[in-house]
Amino acid sequence: MSEYYLSELLRYNYAFRTEILYKHLELKKCLDENEMPRDNINRYLEKSNRYNIAHQRIRRIKERITSTKSKEILFYIDGSVRDQGTENIASIFGIMIYDDDNRLIDKYFSTLEQWITAIKAETMAFFTTLLMIPPGKKCTIYTDCQNIINNYNLLTSNIIVTTTRDILKFSNNNAIWFNIKELLEDQMLDIQLVKVDAHSHDILHNQVDKEIKDRYGLEYNLANTLVKYNAEQYRFPLVWNGHLVEMNIHWFIRLITRVEERLRLFLLEKGIKDVTTKELFDLGVFGNRFTNDKLNFVDLIKGIFPSQLYKFILGKLGNNQKK
Repeated sequence: MSEYYLSELLRYNYAFRTEILYKHLELKKCLDENEMPRDNINRYLEKSNRYNIAHQRIRRIKERITSTKSKEILFYIDGSVRDQGTENIASIFGIMIYDDDNRLIDKYFSTLEQWITAIKAETMAFFTTLLMIPPGKKCTIYTDCQNIINNYNLLTSNIIVTTTRDILKFSNNNAIWFNIKELLEDQMLDIQLVKVDAHSHDILHNQVDKEIKDRYGLEYNLANTLVKYNAEQYRFPLVWNGHLVEMNIHWFIRLITRVEERLRLFLLEKGIKDVTTKELFDLGVFGNRFTNDKLNFVDLIKGIFPSQLYKFILGKLGNNQKK
């Protein structure tokens, strides 16, 4: 098993779970699930002088949540856009935090300044909430955004493995969801997401919606929460029919185009000229079904010759000799 292969498994440990890979082959650093928690606020938020207010505000809120004696913390989140499609477009998202007796612990409101959409405002509220949650606290997050519910369920599914390619297929805010994916992998987070019907009679959720609306026109009093996007560090785990391919994607694409050509040339050298492309690609080697008892296209491009292809070529050679 190559070093590249092991490195890919480690980089994508959320996709390829294993209990035997403990050391990073590049950093030579042991991975310990019980190590000190990372400072996610510094990791995911910009800390320039202009926007340091938001950074420090989120940190203070997290400290307050950590120190509260409440067994469960409730987060009500929302986001909205005003004057969409005009030069006066504005967006605010808000988070209100309560203890298990519905007593207000703190609240946080922020503006969006770039690529403004209502779903982005909702997503930023969810992302910022995850930054506020301390390890070991049981937290419930209430949102009326179905997009957040759907993506959260996909990322936390025990049945479906979500890879980089899947997140890039999200209809919006992919870079933020890369960060959210990493935050959700923290085994010390104890969270539950609850869908609240929009315009329902949920008093606490209606309150965060009201306070967001009250802040329009006063946006200059709010800081913009700037995110550090880590999407550039993600590389595609190359997968064929659900199975990891051990090679660079450029090599893979080149080999895909060469396999059919090489097979045809091989058969031509043996005097077989009547093989069509359809005949080659109708072989199970190139099919969608994957069985453990047969080698397949992935093995072929790695240089292992599938027996099915061998039999096909023998059959063609035999027919040619009869002619």
